[in-house]
Amino acid sequence: MSAKRKHIDMYLGEIFKEFISLKDKDLKKSQEVFNSVFEQVKQKMEEQCNYFSKYAKQVLYAGSVYDGIKVSKLDEFDMNIVIRLPISYEDGEDGITLENAQPGFVKMKISRPFDNLDKQKDWENCHKVTRDWRDSDKYLLQNKFRQWLHSIIQKALNAMNNEVTVNGVKYELKYKSSGPAYTLNIENKNESFYLDVDLVPVIRFMLPRWPKGYRNIGDDKAKDWLVVPKPNKALNVKEQNQCWRLSFQEQERKVMKNLKQLKVVIRLVGVYFIGTTMLILFFY
Repeated sequence: MSAKRKHIDMYLGEIFKEFISLKDKDLKKSQEVFNSVFEQVKQKMEEQCNYFSKYAKQVLYAGSVYDGIKVSKLDEFDMNIVIRLPISYEDGEDGITLENAQPGFVKMKISRPFDNLDKQKDWENCHKVTRDWRDSDKYLLQNKFRQWLHSIIQKALNAMNNEVTVNGVKYELKYKSSGPAYTLNIENKNESFYLDVDLVPVIRFMLPRWPKGYRNIGDDKAKDWLVVPKPNKALNVKEQNQCWRLSFQEQERKVMKNLKQLKVVIRLVGVYFIGTTMLILFFY
């Protein structure tokens, strides 16, 4: 190996150690705080809404941390909260009709099932929150869906006085709306601890149901696919609210599973700008 190659490898090794790899101590601390805070917030959310308590039993980890491509430091988590609809997920008038919209987006039309919810005994106590989730054309509205979840989080944090205690340490909680996500900020200034948690409400479908026009990788282990209330800002307001973004995160992970060097490349590309900036500062 040439001296130049050794120098490059040494330089890249230092960059990886300093800027790319997550530190074990920081990783353990962030995960511990995240898990405790999320469980406490979710429990308080269940107290605020009977529908959420009944139909939000599943959460899915997402984002760069779960995919193993997070760089620099562990200062954020992504969590998909699966919200179950109280109807059949089959195609057609008695279930959910999926319509292709813009590339990567679908519309969900729900007719009879939601029309009959007000006749069920749980309407007043539970299902009434779904009343505004559709428009006059029977399409499920992603903006109303998001607003419903955001209101529950806000009520939960207010009930918690915007703070939570983990292992005797108090953390301040703040929140803000960010696209389809509701970003929860967890902070302790004395410990210089800061963590962002994106909470995204999603609707989960499973095989054999699959959106038309999209390739299925054909793996029985990757059964889930999601629709996310992420607006397409290229559309007018009415179309934005009707369109839901498709997400195939389980299929993406399956594709990446045996590509051993892909995550390394992604992490190096992600830190490329950090290394470039350091060089510029060094030679400036």
